[in-house]
Amino acid sequence: DWSSDVCSSDLQSAFYAFTLCWTWLLLRLKCDVAFRSAMALTWPADAWRWAVAGPVVALGLGMAAVALRAPRAALPIESFLDSRAAVVVTGLFVVLAGPTFEELMFRGFVFPVAQRSFGTWGGILFSALSIALLHGPEYKWVWQHVVLITLVFVACGYARYRTGTTTAAILLHAGFNLTEFTGFLLSR
Repeated sequence: DWSSDVCSSDLQSAFYAFTLCWTWLLLRLKCDVAFRSAMALTWPADAWRWAVAGPVVALGLGMAAVALRAPRAALPIESFLDSRAAVVVTGLFVVLAGPTFEELMFRGFVFPVAQRSFGTWGGILFSALSIALLHGPEYKWVWQHVVLITLVFVACGYARYRTGTTTAAILLHAGFNLTEFTGFLLSR
């Protein structure tokens, strides 16, 4: 129901804010490292490639979803997109806030630690699986969707590794989400 979706969204936003603040404090006070530096937030020379990669990944995964016979997933956001303002606010969250936070946490923070422990591909897979499992409830644990979202996050991890900057992963993720959100709006 609508109220539980909004509550879930509010809890997710609060979790994002808390985790971001906690990470900033940890880096600044305990490690004496600047947040931007620790999270590898630099602009990649080939930024446009990573922005374009998001829609390419979305289209490729759309084809993979057909091949896997993935059932249509009713997303929690569907129930509260009843006005233009709600669409704009949700779009900003889905395209900008969500990818920025998730990539900061999982490619900026988790990936480097996992990479040191498990190697590059192990780190990419560990960080991808970690975030994909957080998205599992959104897709009601339908295995096809969990596999597909894991592949998106593997692509984001590869972008982070290839460029050495979390910004590339943010651009790819934002482009992917923009494509998916636009497709969702056009299909309504």
